[in-house]
Amino acid sequence: MDELRLNGDQKSDKAGRIGGHASAPHDELLFTIGVMARDFSISLRALRFYEDRGLLHPIRRGSTRLYTPADREHLELILRGKRLGFTLTEIHEIIDSRRGKMGDLESTLQPEQIVAQIHHLERQREEIDEAISALRNAQQRLAQGLAEGWPLPLENGSSSGASVFEA
Repeated sequence: MDELRLNGDQKSDKAGRIGGHASAPHDELLFTIGVMARDFSISLRALRFYEDRGLLHPIRRGSTRLYTPADREHLELILRGKRLGFTLTEIHEIIDSRRGKMGDLESTLQPEQIVAQIHHLERQREEIDEAISALRNAQQRLAQGLAEGWPLPLENGSSSGASVFEA
């Protein structure tokens, strides 16, 4: 189905964008789920998940999901919020608090949200640094043991010779 028709006079272009006549101010450009997924480099499943969580509200035409420019803005906020380490629940609250305000995600955050998120990310970084250090120590011990002729640990206790440490 290359062409979707809405209200009889709207149709999709080859990229999956849907629009009406330029002279009609109530007509706005709509985007299919495939276009949204491609434009934002995410899966269709992720878009459906965000819809299930109440973060996106596409227009439904049967089984077809059509996204508005506002949905695109919300998706940008969702993805930006995830990059900043916020949970989807927190992102939902941030989107709800914006009430139509335009601008980037950071400009809508309260000072206490920013401080709390910085502390949260710093704790995560410390935990990640500790995990990396522990794994590097294990890697060094393994390399030293191999140099001294120790056998490789076997995967799942099998004797196949394959190791969980082999790259």
